[in-house]
Order: sequence, then C-alpha cells, then structure tokens
Amino acid sequence: MLQLVEGSQATKSRAPGASDGFCRTFFLRYSFDYLCLLFQMDLGNAQCRTEALHFLGCYIFHTEIARVYSEQDVAKVVKELSQVARDVAMDTDTVIRALWCLSNQNFTSSHVQASCLIILDMAGEVVCRYIHKVSMVEMEALNLLSKLYTQCHGHVIRELQKWYGSVFLLLFSKVPLVQQKALTLATAMEKNDCTVLVEWVKEELKKTYLNVMLSRLDENALEHSHVILLVWAHCIRLLGKTVRDTSTFLNQLLKVAEKGFKQKGSLIQSTIYTSWQAVISNFAQEHEVLVNQKRLQLVLLPLTSPAVKECVEQVDVARLNTWWYLIGHLDHSKQQLFVQVCIPFLFFLLWSGSKVRHLKPCDPPDQHPPVPTPCCP
Repeated sequence: MLQLVEGSQATKSRAPGASDGFCRTFFLRYSFDYLCLLFQMDLGNAQCRTEALHFLGCYIFHTEIARVYSEQDVAKVVKELSQVARDVAMDTDTVIRALWCLSNQNFTSSHVQASCLIILDMAGEVVCRYIHKVSMVEMEALNLLSKLYTQCHGHVIRELQKWYGSVFLLLFSKVPLVQQKALTLATAMEKNDCTVLVEWVKEELKKTYLNVMLSRLDENALEHSHVILLVWAHCIRLLGKTVRDTSTFLNQLLKVAEKGFKQKGSLIQSTIYTSWQAVISNFAQEHEVLVNQKRLQLVLLPLTSPAVKECVEQVDVARLNTWWYLIGHLDHSKQQLFVQVCIPFLFFLLWSGSKVRHLKPCDPPDQHPPVPTPCCP
C-alpha cells in the first residue's frame, strides 16, 4: 500500500480529513480486496506498519468512502485491526495507532454492530494489559469505547458487563485527561439500566477502591485530586438503593465524603458540596427515606456545619446549589420540615451575606442533573 502512495501527502503524519481528495481518488482507483491485501503485507513490515495504519485511519475516516463498505468488508477491517491491537509482540505505537483507526472510523452503524463484540473484547484486553502503564493506550481505548457508545448505543448498553470494568479501572487513573474521559463516559452511561453492574461495583469498592479514594484525597497537593469526589458521586448514583442495604456499607462510603469536607482548597470544597447532591438523590428515590429524621440529619450535617474550610464565593455557590437541591426534593414535606430545614437555610443565606445576594436561583432539581457532567479538556 505504501508503495502506491509513496511520496504523496497521505503518508505524512496528520489528523484525518487532511487528504480528502487524495483518499477519494485512491479509493476509486483500487478495489477493497486489493487494498486489504496490500495492508496485510505492510503490517508484516515493521518499517512501514505505522504509516500503513495511519493511512488506513485517514481512509476509513471519510464518510463517503467508509459508507461504501459492506458488512463483510467492515468485519475484515475490524478483525485485522483488533488482531494488531491484541498482539503482545506489537510495539506500543502500533497498538495506539490501531485503536486510533477504530475510534475514527465512520462505517455504517449497523455494520459496526455486527463486529461490536470483537471490538469490546479487544478494548478490555488492551486496557488490562496497559492499565496505569501507558496513558496514550488508555486514552485511545476510551476514545474507541466512546465512539461505540455513540455509534452502537443500544448494542453497547446490552454488553455493559463486557466494557464497564475497563472504564471503572480508568476512573482511578492519575493522568487527568484519562480520568476525566473515563468519568465523562461513566456519567453518560448512568442514564441506562445498570443493575447488572451493581454487585460487581459494590464488591470492588469494598475490596479496594474505597481505600484508593481515601488515599487519593490524602494527596490533596496532587492536581485534579478533587475529581475522585466526582468518581465517588458516580458510584453513589450507580449503586442506587444498594447504598442503603446496610449501615456498614453506607458508613464506608460516607468516610470518603467526610474526608472531602475536611480538605482545604476552594476547588475540592466546592466539588464535595456538589457531589453531596448524589446522596440527596439516592435518599430521594424513596421519599420516606429522605424525610426520615436520621437520614435528613445526615444530609443536613455538612450544609449546616459552621466549620467550612473555605469561605469563598465558589464554595458558597456550590453549598447554596446543594441546599436548594435538597429543598426541591422535599416536595410536599417542606411545610412539616420548615423549622428543621428552611430556617437553617435562611440562616445560611444571612451568614453568607453579600456573597450570595447576586446569585441566580438554581433550577428545580428535575431540570438539572445531580452532578454536572465533567468535560474533557
């Protein structure tokens, strides 16, 4: 393949989309089977393997080219690229490029669905092999899973057990971009029925990851350590009623929040107040749980506490939003709980003084998500 394009702009390193005219001409000139044969030959040559993968990535990125491929053609490409990524003998750059090709393809969605299981299995295998070792591999694997989530949504959701474990592991990455990308994908997934994941996540948290969260908060000097609180909130939302199965497990989860409230820094303080909304949402799944005196006192504790580490506007805004979020969820019980909830809320407004005078009221709880979806930088 490289002999055919030698000296052309298509072999130069750049993002897909930079050689539209060349790729169209090339596609029209040679048959798919012939190009596959050349591609397989180039993969066997270490000197031109990376360039061949780059050209293929540019080639299948173009919608008008990619949509011409039949289901069988797509299956051939997916199988070949998956084998490259799986091959333990391949160098890291080649694995990254193979994942990049699959995450940038624009094949017909129904054709990709037919090969979806192969891709999901491969992505999980690659993540396990490179976990916390090569961040670029982790990032490209997440890009691939995000692409599949969009392209074959229904199929991917039915196979949650196959791929969520990889995303869960990457939620604890110390590489900010990887962690944020994993959190974005995990948060988007919450809208679906995640019952099949609950027991596995619960066991992983009890066995390992609650301690990881606590130790990560000890590393408060580490930039982006506050994101672990958003991960904690994601787990609360994912677990649903299971959080309240036993007081022991609930107390273990709340240790993370307790440590978060004790940390210094306006960013981490505002994040823990925002994340506390996940607890409110969880209790509000059953109204009688939220208005139960013990549960309500638990929810109010950080909101009414005068021992706030950072008395700055950013923290006050997050605290106000969480107050309002709680009041919105009380629904018809507001009047009975006026003394217990509304009066402390008014005291908070007076105590905050001028910092909150110009704040816009929050949307009602049903008009915004419990925790804002983090954006990947």
